[in-house]
Amino acid sequence: MLERVGGPKARHFFQKEKISLGVFLIPAIVIVLVFSLFPAFYSFFLSFFSWNGFSPTKEFVGLKNYRTALNDPELKNSIIVTLIYSL
Repeated sequence: MLERVGGPKARHFFQKEKISLGVFLIPAIVIVLVFSLFPAFYSFFLSFFSWNGFSPTKEFVGLKNYRTALNDPELKNSIIVTLIYSL
């Protein structure tokens, strides 16, 4: 006999599909977190410090790094050149 589409067997099948989907998505999510999101957030965190990349001490400077970068004429020129090249 044919069962209707929404019967107990169909619900059980879709529950198993959801579990399989989760099992296959977990490694991809972990890879994205480890290799994309964590470095991006850590770089943003480090941008508030003065640090040479090797010493164990970091000096908190707040927005000083951003002020310095925004006042740099080479950065402004680089942004203009990049926008022109992109267009």
